[in-house]
Amino acid sequence: KVTTPKALSMSDFIKIRDAELPEDKPRLSVSRDMFLFACYAGTAFIDTVSITKANVKVLEDGDKWLVYNRKKTGTLARVKLLPEALELMAKYEDGARDTLFPLLSTNRVRIDLITICKLAETS
Repeated sequence: KVTTPKALSMSDFIKIRDAELPEDKPRLSVSRDMFLFACYAGTAFIDTVSITKANVKVLEDGDKWLVYNRKKTGTLARVKLLPEALELMAKYEDGARDTLFPLLSTNRVRIDLITICKLAETS
């Protein structure tokens, strides 16, 4: 069955962002943070999981930009990183890993987001 995707409302976005997640399931927080980063940076999930530290460029004025080739189209994307995105990047900073976030599969994050939406009581 093919369905038409609907836009996420601001109120549901805030519910997801602010939802209390079980401490015994830390992966839910990682999945949510990856989702939030994708929203703040305007990246597709496949790009979010594959972006590396080398894709983050600092300009002379100190602004940080994400510069990468989109996986789906191969086109160059340049995105100024918002403070919220930078906070999420800092949370997962790991010298041993090249990617900005731990590697999780698309399916795993999708399942986690369904759980998070239930916990957040989104519409």
